[in-house]
Amino acid sequence: MPVSVEEAWADINIVFGGGWPPSEMDRMSIRELLRWHTIARERNAREQAAINDARR
Repeated sequence: MPVSVEEAWADINIVFGGGWPPSEMDRMSIRELLRWHTIARERNAREQAAINDARR
């Protein structure tokens, strides 16, 4: 669970390449924002695991 809405925005934008400005994300409900945050965290975890596997 993110500490703040801004933290969720930051995580989402880092994972998805910054394509959503705050004005777009402001329109999301908290439920939708948390859903996208969960998707971003899961995607980031998979990408990090793939990077770590490639280094071995």
